[in-house]
Amino acid sequence: TSSGSISVTGTVNELNFNTLVVTLNDKQVYASSTIPVGEAAPTWDFSVQVALFEGVNTIVATVTDTPGRSGSDSTTVRRDSTEPVITVGSTVYPVGQVSARVGDMFIAQLGVTDAASGVATVEWQNPDTTWEEFTVASELPEAIIDQWGTTDAYLFPTSIPSGAAAGTYTFNVRATDAAGNTATSTVTALVVDTLSAYNTYLMPDYNLISLPLIPDDEDIADLFDGITELE
Repeated sequence: TSSGSISVTGTVNELNFNTLVVTLNDKQVYASSTIPVGEAAPTWDFSVQVALFEGVNTIVATVTDTPGRSGSDSTTVRRDSTEPVITVGSTVYPVGQVSARVGDMFIAQLGVTDAASGVATVEWQNPDTTWEEFTVASELPEAIIDQWGTTDAYLFPTSIPSGAAAGTYTFNVRATDAAGNTATSTVTALVVDTLSAYNTYLMPDYNLISLPLIPDDEDIADLFDGITELE
């Protein structure tokens, strides 16, 4: 929980009740020798509000009878009031290498950590304001990860929505830990009307590649300037 306190409830079953003591990490936080109003021996309920420390809180309730015999029960509560840490990775463009057109696919990637209670969900806000969960990279086939060239733990493959204007398109993301703390950030994609680069996926051995662009310069030396043979 991220709360600063918690209500500890329990049931006492003791005909000769003497005292109820509640401790937090071995320190007494509550003691009573009176059965609550409206309750009666031998079986009655109690409720105690206990303030929590950051980290692990061990709460023990001990009941002692008049001859001095006691019984107890315990619970452990972890308090985490720190939000997850989001690291936004580079956007991947399977078609356009460095940008995407309306309808083209792109992959957002995030690194998310939470040392205290662990990451519960990582989500993406769609243009219609609904939220959808990221895919955990480790759950995808290795061939897909290799093709996309992604490196982070959380991935969201999607496409540039219709009506997106050329320029930087921004999407909201959020991460929530097991204690309910939430962190938010943004992911951007570069939207263009015409691609300036293309990805070409190679098969084993030789590949015949045609250029999808019509060059302005017809000089073959200029066309292949900076291009080297890959092996």
